[in-house]
Parts: sequence; C-alpha cells; structure tokens
Amino acid sequence: MNNMEHFIRLKNFLGLPNGFMYIDTRQFLADSLFYKRHIYPKYNGHMAKDGEKYIMVFIKVKRKDLKLCEEALNELKDKMLLCGYNDYEEHCHNLVNNYFDWERRRKNGFNKDRPE
Repeated sequence: MNNMEHFIRLKNFLGLPNGFMYIDTRQFLADSLFYKRHIYPKYNGHMAKDGEKYIMVFIKVKRKDLKLCEEALNELKDKMLLCGYNDYEEHCHNLVNNYFDWERRRKNGFNKDRPE
C-alpha cells in the first residue's frame, strides 16, 4: 500500500493545495498527531456509514503546515496498527479505490456505464 492511500491532498478553487481528506476512527486518532506538531487544522466535516468504525475527515491547514500535516497523516497508519485497527490498510485501500472509481464515472458521465 502506498503512503498516500489513507489520505488525499485536496486543492482549493485556485488549484493550490490547502487541505486533506483522510480516514480516521470515530475517536479521531489523528488529532493527537496534529497537536504534537502544533498544527491546528480547520475541520470541514466528516462522514461515515452507520455502524462503520472508520470515517472520512476533511480538513484545511495553513500553507506553512502542509508538510507537517502530511507527516502526521503518514504516522497515522502506524498509530492505527498500534491501537489494534488491523484492517485499517485494507479498508483505506477499498475506500480510496471506490472513490477514484466514482470520480472516473462522474467525469465520464454516469449514464455511459449503463447498458442500453
């Protein structure tokens, strides 16, 4: 699994990087990794299916904190394993692949995938 499979760097309307979408638990394990680096992101929401233990979190950070935030998110994968979330990598892989599949279908037009 590549390092960025549990988070995606997001861009603003000008195409500049300014945030991330990452996969976390409902206990928000990434927060301590951010605070350890003195990063205080602006949370733009999160979403998850009912009963799911993992959530997708959307944040914005200051441009000067982008690299530190990425370091924290790279460390998140190890923290998940240490905390007993052994299926974290597999879940991230499936979720991110589903997202990119949905994005591809959206760009190509959803109706093109349907048989006539």
